Amino acid sequence: MWGLPLALIPLVIHLLNRLRYRTVPWGAMGFLLHATRVSTSHARLRQFLILMFRILALLFLAAALARPLLGGMLGSLFGGPPARVIILLDRSGSMEAIDTATHRSARLRVLDQLSEAAMQIDAGAEIVLIDSATLMAQQIVDADMLKRIDKQTGQIIWPAVRRTDSAADITALLNACQAWMSRHPGRRTEIWIASDLQAVSWQPDSQAWANIAKGFEAFGDQVSVRILAANLPTKENLAIRLVNCERHQAGDEAELVLDLDIEATVESDIVVPLNVNIDGQSMQFDVHLETRSMRVRRRLPLRQMMTGGWGSVSLPDDSNRSDNICYFAFGRQRTLRTVVCAGTPAVGRLLHLAAAPLPAAREAALQLSPDTFAPVDLSDVALVIWQGSIAAEHQAKLQRYVDDGGTLLCFPGTDVSNTAILDFATWHDPEQSDVFEIDEWTRDRGVLADAATGVPLALAELDIIQRCRIAADATVLARFDDDQPFILEHRRGSGRIVVCTSLPHPDWSNLHYGAVLVPVVQRLLRVGGRRLDQIVYGECGRLLPVDSEPAWVPAQSGDAESPWQAGVFDSGRRRIVLNAAARESDLPRLSRDDLAPLFGGVDWRLFTETPDDVANRQGELWRACVVLVLLCLLAELVLTTPPATVGLET
Repeated sequence: MWGLPLALIPLVIHLLNRLRYRTVPWGAMGFLLHATRVSTSHARLRQFLILMFRILALLFLAAALARPLLGGMLGSLFGGPPARVIILLDRSGSMEAIDTATHRSARLRVLDQLSEAAMQIDAGAEIVLIDSATLMAQQIVDADMLKRIDKQTGQIIWPAVRRTDSAADITALLNACQAWMSRHPGRRTEIWIASDLQAVSWQPDSQAWANIAKGFEAFGDQVSVRILAANLPTKENLAIRLVNCERHQAGDEAELVLDLDIEATVESDIVVPLNVNIDGQSMQFDVHLETRSMRVRRRLPLRQMMTGGWGSVSLPDDSNRSDNICYFAFGRQRTLRTVVCAGTPAVGRLLHLAAAPLPAAREAALQLSPDTFAPVDLSDVALVIWQGSIAAEHQAKLQRYVDDGGTLLCFPGTDVSNTAILDFATWHDPEQSDVFEIDEWTRDRGVLADAATGVPLALAELDIIQRCRIAADATVLARFDDDQPFILEHRRGSGRIVVCTSLPHPDWSNLHYGAVLVPVVQRLLRVGGRRLDQIVYGECGRLLPVDSEPAWVPAQSGDAESPWQAGVFDSGRRRIVLNAAARESDLPRLSRDDLAPLFGGVDWRLFTETPDDVANRQGELWRACVVLVLLCLLAELVLTTPPATVGLET
C-alpha cells in the first residue's frame, strides 16, 4: 500500500492554489457582492465534492495496485498477498480419515484447498512446504505439485505430501518453521497450517507453546498464521494394534500367539471379522466386540519346519484405513539365554530362578558375579540382568550390547549411592518406609501390560519397604504414590534398558514371591530374543534407516512404499516391522477457544471446511477498486463541467 500517500496530492494542489490569490479591495465590485452571496454556499460544496472524488480515485487506484483479498487463506482486506507462504502439512495417520460426503481423506482435501489458494499468490512470491514427517523445508515451484496425480498408480507424485502412518508433533513443526525463517529473514510471511486439530498432535498443554509465541513475536508484524482445519465429522472407526507376538513350540508342533488390541470410537456390540495373512496364506476369524476397547489373544498353527516369516492382521475398511492393519514377524524356535550378574549372591539366585523357572531351562541362565563378567560372550544372549553398580570397564561392553538390540534389566545394590547406570541414570541413597505403595503403571502395553484375559499384574499387592531414588532420562512405566519411579525404561540404539528401583529381597520387598518378577523377566527375555532373530519392531516415524546400514527393502508383497508407512522391511540380515502410531486413533480435537492462547499476540485465523462459512470465501477486490476509480472520475467530470450557456435576446 505504498501508493496511499498519493491520495494527498489533490489536497496539496488545492491548498497551494489558495495561497496564489490575494484579496484586493475595489470599490466598483461592491455592487456584485450581494448578487454572488446567494451562490457561494453551492460553489463551496461543489469544490469540496470535486476534491473528495479526486482523493477517493487515487485511494482506490492504490488499493487496486495492492490487489486486496476478501476472506480466504490469503491476507486480509488491505493486506494483499504475502511475499512468502510457508505451508506446514500434518501428514499423520489421523489425516487419512475419510469424509463421508466426498469419500476423500482429510489430507487430500486440504491439499486441494492449499493448491487453489497457492495459485492466487503473485508469481514472484515464495512458497515453502514443511511436512510433519520429515520436518524438512522444500520449495514449491508450481502449486499443482500439491495434488498432481500419477495416472498409472493413482498416487500423488510428490513424495513430500503422500500419506504416512506416523504421528505428528505440531510444536516441532512450528519450531522447524521458525528455524527456517531465522535463516531466511526479511519478508512478509504467512504460515498456513493444514491439520485435523488432533489434540495429541497439538499438545496444547505443552510448555513449548510459550517459546513458540515468543519466537513469532520476534518477527514482529511480518508474520501471520492461517489454520486450515480438516475436521469434518467421520463415520465410526475401528483400530487394531499389535501388543505381542510369540512363537511357541511343543515337540514337532509350533504355533504363533498374537495379542491384539481392538478399539472403537464409540460403544459397540458388533462382530468384527479379522483377516490374518502369514507368508501369503490367509485365514479369517470373528471377534465379538462388546466394548470400546478389547484385547484378543489368538493362537495360529505354523507349518512344520517353518523357520521364520512375517504377516499381518487387518480389519475391514472403514473411515480410516491407516489404523486397520498391524504387522508382525517371527523367527525360528530357539533356547533363549540369560546372564545374571549380581553383586549380592542371595539376590542373584532369585533373579536366576525368575529367568529360568522351569528345571529344563536352568542351563540357559548363567549366574555370575561382576568380577567374572568380562570374558562372557553376549552375542547369543537375549537378556542381561545386572544387580548393583556397573564398573567403568563393563559399561562400554553393555552399551554395545544394548545398541545392538540387547535387553538389560538393572536392579540397585546396597552401596550404589551416586553411581551411574551407563550414561542415562544415576542411583541415589536408599530410603526406607513402612510401605511404598505403587499408584499407577502402564497396563495397555509393554512389560507391565495386562494379561490377554484382562487380568493385571499384581503390582498393587507388592509391599515395598526399601527403594533407591534415581535420576534418569527414561520413561516411567510404574510409579509410587509419591510420584517416585518404581520401574523405568530407556531406549538406546536398537535395544532397551529397564530399571527397577527395589530388590527381590525380604529386606527390600516381596518381589521375590514371583507374581510380578517372573512375568516381567520372561517378557523381557522374549523381547531380547528378537535380537537373535534380527527382528526389530518400531513405530512409523520413530524408527528410521541410517546411512551406515543396508537399505530398507519392502518385504515381498508388502504394502509399504517407505519407512513412513506401516509394513515389513528387510535390511541385510535384519527384518524391521513398522506399525502405525497408536496415538493417531485418539479422537479429541481442539476448538477455536483451545487455539486462542497458543499463538500469543500473533495475527492468526482459523478456517474450517464448513461450506457455508463466510470466513472461508475468498475473492480478489482489485476489479471492484478499478470500477470505483472510474466512478469517482466520472463524478469529478460531472462536477467540473460548466453548465450550458443560454443566449439573451437584445
